[in-house]
Amino acid sequence: MDPNDCTNCSQLKQIKALSRQVLKKYDELLHKYKENEDQYNEIVQRLKEREGMLEDMKKLIEPAMSEHERLMMKYDIEIGCRNEAENVARKMTFQNKALKRQSQALLEHIGKIDITQIPAEILEEPTEGENDSYKDYTDNLNTTIQDLEEKVSYYATALAGSREELSTEREDNIRLKKINFNLNKSLSQTKDTLLQYQNAMVELTSMSESAYEEYEELKNKCEIEANKRSETEKIMLKIKTQNEAMKTQSTILLSNVANDQQLTKALCEVEELKTDKSNLEQKVNNLEKELESSSDVKSIEELETEKSNLSIQVDDLTKKVTNYENLYSNLEKQYKELEEKLEQALRPPPPPPPPLPPPPPTAQSKGFLSKMASKKKRANMPIQANAAEFDQQSYGQALDEMMKRINSGNALSKSSRSTRPKPSKTEPSGAMKELHSVLNRYKKPHDEIDGAP
Repeated sequence: MDPNDCTNCSQLKQIKALSRQVLKKYDELLHKYKENEDQYNEIVQRLKEREGMLEDMKKLIEPAMSEHERLMMKYDIEIGCRNEAENVARKMTFQNKALKRQSQALLEHIGKIDITQIPAEILEEPTEGENDSYKDYTDNLNTTIQDLEEKVSYYATALAGSREELSTEREDNIRLKKINFNLNKSLSQTKDTLLQYQNAMVELTSMSESAYEEYEELKNKCEIEANKRSETEKIMLKIKTQNEAMKTQSTILLSNVANDQQLTKALCEVEELKTDKSNLEQKVNNLEKELESSSDVKSIEELETEKSNLSIQVDDLTKKVTNYENLYSNLEKQYKELEEKLEQALRPPPPPPPPLPPPPPTAQSKGFLSKMASKKKRANMPIQANAAEFDQQSYGQALDEMMKRINSGNALSKSSRSTRPKPSKTEPSGAMKELHSVLNRYKKPHDEIDGAP
């Protein structure tokens, strides 16, 4: 691969990792922003509730304050009345004390003074009208004093209750002020953090936009490189298939299998099935890539159905390829067996055993008949040697013809048979019979294979 492609791939991976990190941080910041927004809304809601409570408390405090002022006015009036009553009572006590002293002084002087000399006005008893008016006055004063005492007790209890309520309201007001202060403080903090998050979001959006633009550029480059790579892979695959086909064809041409039409046909079909298989695998890979890149459900289902159909076709083709390979292996085995049989048949027969050594010559002469027999034997020796040489020549010619016919793939016909001279009676005919039987046996399966569809 090109080192620039490697660097681009590494940069693309780094940018992808950085974009993932940026997206994670963006999601975290968005989540925190939503949480802060929820907290802010809750705080605002609480603040509104507290403000409503404060308004309600103000509404309640205003009549309480007015009631308190009214009670204070009544209390001041009661205190004034009480002071006046106390002053009146004090004056009355002083008057009573003075009257007692006067009465005692009078009683001391009574014994000295004649009763007759006392004026009648002093000795006169008070009238009933004066007594009644005095009683009414005292009764009115007593009733007013009782009413004032009851009012004073009532107002004292009301004042104590209002003071307690005022203390509780003051405590609540102080507590609410503290809560309001804390809420305002947290609100200001949340506003500051929100501004920070907004600034960070602006920076993040700018960074993400730039990263996205770089990602799109690298994605386009990667797609272009992937397309080029797929095209080069297709070309390389075609070249590879062509090389394999050329190798197989060269092996077929170099081997003896090229003479067999059935085997060559099977090999061609195997090559076609292999090319179909490679094309289907390429289609499956392309469909898988499209399936990974696509997001539509219908297209995914269609691609899955096409994938299943293509997988079924691939399985069928693989089965056919295996069947053809098995057939090819079987035919190759048969061919090897036939070659072995042919080699066994074409092997030269074992040489005859060496002749027995001649008997030792006798010292006596055999006469004229023995000389004639030795002459006849010497005349027959070249004839037998010529017959052996002729037998070897005919055997070699038959072997050459058979090999040519096997290499060409043609069967033995009557016209192609060469008219060989008949061997003499002394020539052995066992090797030729075996050769003819082997050729006939080879011809039968060869004709059956040619006749097979």
